[in-house]
Amino acid sequence: MFRKEILFSCFLGSLLILAAISSIGSADAVKATGTFNTKFGKDTSSIVCGDKLCSEIKKDDGRGNIYQQEAPVDPFAPLHEFNFNKIENGTLPEEIDGYLTLERNREDITRMQSNSTNTLDELTVIAWIEPNFEKSFGEYSIVGKERSFNLYVDNLNYPKKTADFAIYDGITWTTVKSKNILPETWFHLAAVFKKGSVSLYVNGKLEGETAIKPIRLVNSDGRTVEDTVDKIQSYGDLSIGTYVTTSKQNGEKFNNMFSGKIDDIQIFDFAMDEVKISEIYTEKVSIYQDRIKEELLVDSEAK
Repeated sequence: MFRKEILFSCFLGSLLILAAISSIGSADAVKATGTFNTKFGKDTSSIVCGDKLCSEIKKDDGRGNIYQQEAPVDPFAPLHEFNFNKIENGTLPEEIDGYLTLERNREDITRMQSNSTNTLDELTVIAWIEPNFEKSFGEYSIVGKERSFNLYVDNLNYPKKTADFAIYDGITWTTVKSKNILPETWFHLAAVFKKGSVSLYVNGKLEGETAIKPIRLVNSDGRTVEDTVDKIQSYGDLSIGTYVTTSKQNGEKFNNMFSGKIDDIQIFDFAMDEVKISEIYTEKVSIYQDRIKEELLVDSEAK
């Protein structure tokens, strides 16, 4: 009888060892592929602890205090993302099929406070748009922040129907303009600010780049020196489909009201290169090509 108990204990121990080995193998597999979680999405192996997210595992600090490990912040995630199925703050003038439709003459404004964009050493702004040039001439702001940056479409200054991206260095604006006439169907824009330059991409390809002139300052010795622009700074609100200005004399004004459709705005605090911008464009171009086909079909049926 005693011998049978020993054999059973050995058998049970073997099963436990095999289960542990299997669990380790499973954990390694999970770490290699990431774990899907409705709260965090598909997280990388660096923040997966076995078969759970590290942020979901309660730990003891050795002093009897239980705490929960925070998931590390993804340095490449956008500061803000607006896909118009939902919005972080503010109201939507009109929501149709997951994109924002705006009229030139309107009262509703989409805006939000954004502390994360108050000071930026680098910046990338991405958006899909379909402007309506038939309504009126002018400049149509896509997304901007007062006295910081503005991404817009220019249907006022020659050459018309181009995209512009401007940044404010505290003294003056520096603007880069696309070189080709924009289509009046869906297309992709990406604007980049980094130390010394601003650049603009249309449908994943570089359309323009402008050097930022150094700022002339007077130092403590009274001499005039040049200083390279290495950041932009503003405490204004982010606004979509308009550019907001405030002053003591005129109060708050909404300028350059956009006419057309806007979708998938993303704002990053680093400068993307052309390869990454092209990848982002390629990922979603088929969606917008399908939208163009649908709109052409609706127009032909209306005629």
